[in-house]
Amino acid sequence: VSQSRYNILPTFHPNAILRRYQDRPIMVADLIKVSTFLSSKALTPHEESPQYTIRSNPSLPDLETFLNLARSAKFLAVDIETARGKIRSVGFAYAPHEAFVIPFFHENELYWSDLESEIAAWRTVRDILALPQPKIFHNGLYDIQYLLLS
Repeated sequence: VSQSRYNILPTFHPNAILRRYQDRPIMVADLIKVSTFLSSKALTPHEESPQYTIRSNPSLPDLETFLNLARSAKFLAVDIETARGKIRSVGFAYAPHEAFVIPFFHENELYWSDLESEIAAWRTVRDILALPQPKIFHNGLYDIQYLLLS
């Protein structure tokens, strides 16, 4: 039995871009990804995708572990998720396939059970962002405005 494997990258239809031009940079970035992938000899159609480790749903002791992982990183990628004008979570990638998430809301409920725990989580975010490693933001202008107000 032969199996086919397709690589799929969903993006905006070109006609949609004509109606919402602000989405054009996303589509262009997606097309650049496709071009890079197609010109790369690194992956073959039957090669397995890399495995990702994302640590989420932390406890208070996990926050120190997250901080230590960030301290040992060469760089840190940062992304926040928001809803209703509030930060729901802050995610950090500290290696190409390794990341962790510090949540603040889960299904519209506060994630941390008490104020002291939430303050500890925010301190961890602050301490990670203060580390000397270069930071790579997914959508920096948006994320930074929220982080500055938090």
